[in-house]
Amino acid sequence: SWRVRRGGQLAWADATRLDGDVGAALGRPAGFGGADAFATVLYVGEDAASLLGTARDLAASNTFRGGATVVNGVLLARFLGGAVSVRAAVVRYVAGLREKAARLPPRLPRLWHS
Repeated sequence: SWRVRRGGQLAWADATRLDGDVGAALGRPAGFGGADAFATVLYVGEDAASLLGTARDLAASNTFRGGATVVNGVLLARFLGGAVSVRAAVVRYVAGLREKAARLPPRLPRLWHS
């Protein structure tokens, strides 16, 4: 579990807990639907809401389930599917959002390569 605070106020809280028959839980259509990878990407900034259209376009695909929304000024994207598809989606999403939000080249931040 983790929390994001903005100006000392709670903006986002998230928790994931898997116990018991984890395989069965992961296979349920209303849960993970058999996916073997799950990712969450957050963007926190004054311009978060203005990036929602771009985020939704970047999170859309036919090879995994993905989507984006804004809650309390936090841009949240989730990805669920096969490990290769989810990894590729997160790379594309972060690179695209980086380009739009910061006007930087559409690639992963250098830190992600170390």
